[in-house]
Amino acid sequence: MLIGLLLLYPTPAQARSLHASLLRADPAANSVQALPPSRLLLVFSEPVQPIVQTITVMTPSGQQIIHGAVKISGNQLEMGIDARSKGSYLVSWQVLSQDTQPVSGKYIFSVGQPGGPWANSTGQEQLPFIYTVLQAVAQLLHFLGYALGFGVLAFLWLIVYPLQLSTVEEIQDYLLRLAKYGIALLVLAEPLALLAQSMGLTASQGLSFDIIGGLLATNFGWLLSLRLGAALVLWILVGAIQQGAKKGVRLACLVGILLALIDSFSSHATGSRAPWISLLAHMVHLISMGLWIGGLSSLTGLWRHQRLLAQKSVLLTRFGYLATTAVAELFISGVIISWLQFTSISNLITTNYGRVLLIKLIIFLAILFILALFRRARKQPIIYWWILEEVALIGILILAGILLSLSPPLLTR
Repeated sequence: MLIGLLLLYPTPAQARSLHASLLRADPAANSVQALPPSRLLLVFSEPVQPIVQTITVMTPSGQQIIHGAVKISGNQLEMGIDARSKGSYLVSWQVLSQDTQPVSGKYIFSVGQPGGPWANSTGQEQLPFIYTVLQAVAQLLHFLGYALGFGVLAFLWLIVYPLQLSTVEEIQDYLLRLAKYGIALLVLAEPLALLAQSMGLTASQGLSFDIIGGLLATNFGWLLSLRLGAALVLWILVGAIQQGAKKGVRLACLVGILLALIDSFSSHATGSRAPWISLLAHMVHLISMGLWIGGLSSLTGLWRHQRLLAQKSVLLTRFGYLATTAVAELFISGVIISWLQFTSISNLITTNYGRVLLIKLIIFLAILFILALFRRARKQPIIYWWILEEVALIGILILAGILLSLSPPLLTR
């Protein structure tokens, strides 16, 4: 998987097309102005969010220029500047894309004639490799936390409770322990995601508390707080379930649905051709993943339970129906998401996003093929095959995390 990360890491030329990009500037890059400009205008390929000192202008003498407040209008940033000194000025900018991914860059313009220390300071900056790694790890932890936190409780509600087993309390205690691991992963993912965002903006200068504070004031920070809030509510509900409030399981599953909706707002759905359809598809995709991986983890852990020997076939049959439904929803929602984000089928080969998605699809189909062989041979499930299936699914989750750090073809036209 690490080799895949290295192969798919964008080149500087590719990086310019990832997420928001600077389409036009006034004064333009490398231009020479006869008269001092009174305003600076930046036009991006999509609506963006500013971060703290989202625009910094340095004078030919190396001093920060005096400027007015930054005005935001969709995909445009504008501010007044005082550029009366002759020479070259350095403009540095940093923003968040619609999907909360960081983008930054810099360019120069000159007044009168070029001059000063900024001659080689141009171009949109490439996101550091550490950002891609941290982003993928944070997403992996979040996905696993979702599956263990909410998917396991859905298994308890939909599979275990209807069987009315005499050992239900013992089974419930085990599944609630899994859910607590999920809560821990959900909480751990958020500071890691914040660190990834900060590194994406300040890798060359080191961590900045101003940037961290600025990120928390954006949509990224708002979504982060909602995700942490969902984890806190889940922790409270797990405690209530342990005290005998079984209705808390259904409330926890409802919180899981709301968290899936929250997650869809930090995906590429907002930039697709039909945002609301894409949001719902992303939501269904995440819920289905949680049901499949959460249920499989629950089944693997319970399979060695000695007091469940007589109920294993019923347990497996009920989960089989749930898993089949989840897999079908994963496939259908995945097709809808791809259709809304791709411009042509060739994007699967010609773009990094398409290549990652293709690898993810191959692994997904390989899992289904192996499961079909087992069913055709009428063999009893082997726990070691389930563990291998879980490992393969974790690989899919890593690729899903990488996809969130790349722009779909529709956004790179």
